[in-house]
Amino acid sequence: MLPYYCISGHFIYLAVAARKIVSMDKRLFLLIAVNLLSWFVLLYSIQKKRQLPNFLLTIIVCFIFLSLIEFPYRAFFSDKPYRTGSCKTDFFKPDSSLGYVIGKNGTCEACQVINKDTLFKVNYTMEAARDPTGRQFSRRIGFTTAAASKEIVFLGCSFTFGGGVNDNETLPWQVGQLANQNTINGGISGYGIHQVYQLFKEQYANSSNNQRIFVYSFIYDHILRASGIYKWSLGGPYFKTVNDSLIHTGQLSGYADSTRPRYAHYLSLLGTFTFLKDMLDRVQLNYDVRHLPQEHYDKCFLMIREMAAAIRRTGGKLILIDWDHTNWANKQVSTLSIDRIEKALNTLPEGSVQVIRVSSVIDLNNKSYFIRRDGHPSAAANKKLAQFMLQYIK
Repeated sequence: MLPYYCISGHFIYLAVAARKIVSMDKRLFLLIAVNLLSWFVLLYSIQKKRQLPNFLLTIIVCFIFLSLIEFPYRAFFSDKPYRTGSCKTDFFKPDSSLGYVIGKNGTCEACQVINKDTLFKVNYTMEAARDPTGRQFSRRIGFTTAAASKEIVFLGCSFTFGGGVNDNETLPWQVGQLANQNTINGGISGYGIHQVYQLFKEQYANSSNNQRIFVYSFIYDHILRASGIYKWSLGGPYFKTVNDSLIHTGQLSGYADSTRPRYAHYLSLLGTFTFLKDMLDRVQLNYDVRHLPQEHYDKCFLMIREMAAAIRRTGGKLILIDWDHTNWANKQVSTLSIDRIEKALNTLPEGSVQVIRVSSVIDLNNKSYFIRRDGHPSAAANKKLAQFMLQYIK
């Protein structure tokens, strides 16, 4: 009778765990179906007193064992956020140069949830604009005033865009309001230094920047994005270094090794065992970060130096906001990487880049400065940082 108790307990366990899982995808239904089939085969062989081949018995036992780990992992430990609201649909669109750009105009609602826990529910407002070549694009609104004498252009990723905060709580808005200057929010979530550099080249490198101040919010993860570490960032531009100059040679996907993530996909049974895939992905990511060649760091900081030189040559000023290695977004960067990055930051040409280290302005361990369970800067962090930046803006 023991097998019947085992199967009953197993199914009750699966049912309880499945009820707590937010989404029932096709792989999960397949997992449950194969579990049912596995138990049927075991019970049938016991009733008929037939011994299963060793290889088949091993496969069945391994599958059931992995399932016993997978279900609680999905239900209790895999706290992956998901988006709801009107911003979720068609927010980005493909772009041959930058990989992707914002594809919406007007106001939409953004809501992020983890296991039915709403982390934020805010509104993003995008406006239509044109670059110097006449190409139309969309960006999040900044602060606007008719009395402005300067324009402050913010570049970066979601830290600049203002992920998880309302329009008037973003860093570009807060700085513009306090300084009474027009601000441009050029941040796009997920961008790396390669995309920031390319966007600057397309929109500002060949313009007069006498009345512009540029602010780049730099997180160390931007280097990994520009190096093809993440599969989702492979659509961006790729640059070759030739005689200490950067040459745009196409998309990053044509040069990065995109085969490694497939191993984790196959070994986890096409992603069915998410705990196994996540574990293998983390192992591979940590390996890639630790073994990232020095040339990738050199190239990324060459982008910053070239951007700074172009800004200074055209009459502008560059402020680089260093979000420090202790920030959540830099958690994938190894100790060796941090040493290299901090050394490179300290060797940026004086007079061409003003570096602001965020850890000297706000307490990065203060939870009120970051959105709960999300990690993006809160409205309070943006306000305090904006107040500190006034001395460099004015």
